[in-house]
Amino acid sequence: MKNRPFPPANGTLRDELSDQQPCSPEFQRHLDHLQRFRTLLDHANDIILLVRLDSRRIVDANASACRQLRYPCEILVGMPVENVIDFESLQWPEELEEGAECRTISTQLRRREGGMLPVEMLMCMEEFGDTPYVVIVARDVTERLRAEEVLRKSEWEKGLILESTQELIVFHDTEMRILWANRAAAESVHLTREQLKGRYCWELWHQRHSPCNNCPVVGSVRTGQPQSAEVIDPDGQVWLIRGYPARNAEGEIEGAVELCLDITERKRAEEALRESDRMKTEFISTAAHELRTPLTSILGFSQVLLDPENLSDAERKEFIVYIHQQARALSGMVADLLDIARIESGQGLALKRVFCTAGELVIQLSPFLQGGTERSRFELAITAEATPLLVDKAKMAEVFENLLSNALKYSPPGSPIRIVGEIVGESYRFSVADQGIGMTPEQVARVFDKFYRADASDTAVSGLGLGMSIVRNIVEAHGGRIWVESEPGRGTTAHFLLPLALPEASGKGSNVEENSDR
Repeated sequence: MKNRPFPPANGTLRDELSDQQPCSPEFQRHLDHLQRFRTLLDHANDIILLVRLDSRRIVDANASACRQLRYPCEILVGMPVENVIDFESLQWPEELEEGAECRTISTQLRRREGGMLPVEMLMCMEEFGDTPYVVIVARDVTERLRAEEVLRKSEWEKGLILESTQELIVFHDTEMRILWANRAAAESVHLTREQLKGRYCWELWHQRHSPCNNCPVVGSVRTGQPQSAEVIDPDGQVWLIRGYPARNAEGEIEGAVELCLDITERKRAEEALRESDRMKTEFISTAAHELRTPLTSILGFSQVLLDPENLSDAERKEFIVYIHQQARALSGMVADLLDIARIESGQGLALKRVFCTAGELVIQLSPFLQGGTERSRFELAITAEATPLLVDKAKMAEVFENLLSNALKYSPPGSPIRIVGEIVGESYRFSVADQGIGMTPEQVARVFDKFYRADASDTAVSGLGLGMSIVRNIVEAHGGRIWVESEPGRGTTAHFLLPLALPEASGKGSNVEENSDR
């Protein structure tokens, strides 16, 4: 393409021709036209350069080029173009010698002080006369690049959130086909995100051939409003599913965003909390009843003793013994409550351990065993009685008394209750077995729960439902383990293990006081 070159960069055409002969009106009109064109170029925001191809020198530049490249125009014009264009990103002039008249590239221009100006640059081949030129029009894209970087960072952060969350996020079209899904959604069905595209959520997560009943995602597309629902999948997991309509710029619904959160554990925790609240309420009622019974007896018999004139010595003694028994029962219930309070607060049980033998633990139960002979008979089978143990004897007596009391409560009159002791590995195992009513597997699984009573009916035997929980804490505080075996109608056996005392330690005879928070 052949054209005339730009008007000169310095001064005006009118100044250049002021010393020449007067021109014709036609020539003056052309001169004014070129002057206006030059003014337009100088007011343009883009950088405009005219480069002679053979010499690779800038022969003209507009005012914006001089301003943005930080050069005076008289220095910029005549400068080798290599001083301005970054050759690391642009090969010159091969880019334009392949036959293309114009080409747009992204590159950087070098400023006078050495800084780089990112630009989007248009280069066009032009011929003025017989001389080839390159016209360069470059636009500063600094702000655009900065905005793109902010956008990229924002998209990266959003993507990071979407990919990092455990919540399943799926984007559907209006036909409920999956268009996009995050990593958690794909991994939940052991597929890649590409494999999810075009599929339906109900076939992937619910093994159905049609949408779930009252599906909140379908509902959000139909109504245009967010919806949510709880859904149980075939594996029994509970999902909170929320659907949000996705609209385009015109406000038309183009699909729906589905958010799925596995709330199985939360629902279990809520159910456990409700069960705990129910048991606590039941416990309060039971505790009030159990505490009132001995208090009523104590108050009643003590009232009678206040007027002893009509009582014989035998009756007075009988009443005092009964008051003492009820007071002991009341004291035991209060002790259980205090033990549970210490355990719940993290203080643990205060243990005063002493070295003793397995036989000595059983011997201290003699008063209890003798008192139970009227209802049941106790059978002892203790082997290796001299086995050394390091225990809190009072706490272990509490364990035995609790287990034996349960055996007595739930056994028919005259039935045997067997106490067995033997060495098992590096532990000594005690067992208390009865032939009572037994328990179901569900009752066995909860026997050590606080406030739990296998029979909470009005005809059930007395108790707060704390004994077995305290027993387990005592055994575990000693480094042992306790478990229960039972079948309905075939009785119950409670086993617990205590670690053997080290031979060198058992000979010292010293006491060990400690506080266990187990």
